[in-house]
Amino acid sequence: MPKDYPRFFRWLVVAAVADWLLGRTLSRSAIFMPKSPFILAAYQTMTVSAQLASTAAALLASATLLWIIWWMVRRSHLVLAAVLAAFLSLSLIMLFSAPTGWLPLAVHLLVMLALLGMAMRGAQGWAARLAWALPAGAVAAGQLFHAASALQTVLKLPGPSSAGLWLFNLGEVLVVAAGILLGYIYMPRSRPWRILLIAALPGVAFAALYLAAPAMAGVLAIWSVGLTLFLPWPLYAISLSGWAAAAASQLASRKPSGLGLPLLIAGGYAPQLSLHLSFVLIGLWLLAPGRPGSLPAPGYSIPNPWRPSAQPEG
Repeated sequence: MPKDYPRFFRWLVVAAVADWLLGRTLSRSAIFMPKSPFILAAYQTMTVSAQLASTAAALLASATLLWIIWWMVRRSHLVLAAVLAAFLSLSLIMLFSAPTGWLPLAVHLLVMLALLGMAMRGAQGWAARLAWALPAGAVAAGQLFHAASALQTVLKLPGPSSAGLWLFNLGEVLVVAAGILLGYIYMPRSRPWRILLIAALPGVAFAALYLAAPAMAGVLAIWSVGLTLFLPWPLYAISLSGWAAAAASQLASRKPSGLGLPLLIAGGYAPQLSLHLSFVLIGLWLLAPGRPGSLPAPGYSIPNPWRPSAQPEG
C-alpha cells in the first residue's frame, strides 16, 4: 500500500488544471477578444466547463485531504493530521458561512502550521530540501501577506503595512527561483525531446505574449497565477519552462511530485480561496519526504488503501 495512491489523486490533478486553465486563464483572456457569436459560444462553454471542473476539484480535494489525514493518523503523525483536519473543517464551514472576521486569519495560520509540520519531517540531501523549501517558502510568504491583511481587518488598523508588499514580492521571487531550480533538479540528464518540447512551449508562449502586449500579459498573469511580473520578464519565461519540465519529467517517471507540481501551479501564488489552498497543501505534501514513494502504472488495480501494510513508508 505505501507505494500506491487512490485514483482520485489523478482525477484531482485533472480537475484542478481544468479549473485553472479554463476558469482563471483562457476564459478570462476572452475579455480581450472581439465578441463574435463564435467567441461568445466558446466563452460560455469554457465557463460552464470551468464551473464543473471547480465543483469536481472541490469534492476530490476534500476526499484527498481525508485520505492524507487518515494515512498520517495510521503512522502517528497526529499533529499534522490534526492541523489538516482543522483546515478541512474550516473549509467546509466556509461553504455555508461568509469568510469574515477571524475565520480567514485562522485558515491562513493553519496553512502555515501545516507547512511547519511538513518541514519538520526532514529530507535527504540539499536538492530534496530545496525542491520542497522554495515552493513552501513562497506559499508561506503569500500566507503571511494575507494573514497580516486579515489581522488588520479584524483589529481595524489603519492602512496596509509596507511590510506586506515586501512579503508578497519575496514570495514571487521564490516562485520564480523554484521554477528554475525544479527544472534543473528534475530534468533528466538525457533530456528527451518530448520533455524539452513540453518545457519550451509555455515559456515561448509567455515571451511572445509579453513582447506583443505586455499590459495584457501582466493582467493575465495576475488573474491566472497571482504573479505581478515585477521582475525582468525573461526570468518568468525561464521559470515557467522549468515548472513545466519538472512536472512533465516527474509525471513520466510516475513520481508523486509529478502530481504535486501541477497542483502547485493550479493553486497559484498567494491563493485566498480554500479550494486553491487545498491544491497547494496537497501539492506540497506530495513533494515532501515521508509520503508513499511512487504512483501506480496506468491500468494497475490499486489495493484497498485502508488495509494495513508492513512495507516501509518511502
